[in-house]
Amino acid sequence: PFHAEVDGRLHDAVAAWVAEHDGEVAGHVALVRGLNVECLLRATGLPLGALGGIVRLYVDPGFQRLGLARALLDTVTAAAVDHGLRPVLDVVDDSAPAIALYEQAGWKLAGSQPATWTDPDGSIPLIRCYIGP
Repeated sequence: PFHAEVDGRLHDAVAAWVAEHDGEVAGHVALVRGLNVECLLRATGLPLGALGGIVRLYVDPGFQRLGLARALLDTVTAAAVDHGLRPVLDVVDDSAPAIALYEQAGWKLAGSQPATWTDPDGSIPLIRCYIGP
């Protein structure tokens, strides 16, 4: 198995995908076993190992608005279910385009909490926790 670092913690990585457009890497996403976020653990009532954390979903700005983020999200969500994991994710509260994507794709807001990191300006961002459809 390989590991992925998420918010300063190592997680067991299940798989990762890239999106290509015209032969160029345009985005990526990864699936990790367990996403140690309190509001997700509380909302699902599942043990950490039963959560399929969707992490590092990113599409290069030059390739946005082509449906790549939705395709990556759908792919990783299906993979989580195929691995017997409940798909979950967290996102910074000020990420309006990402939040719109998740909610349009049927993800449900499970709660929010302060992040486990500090921004360069010393503030602690608020994160929103989502459970997949």
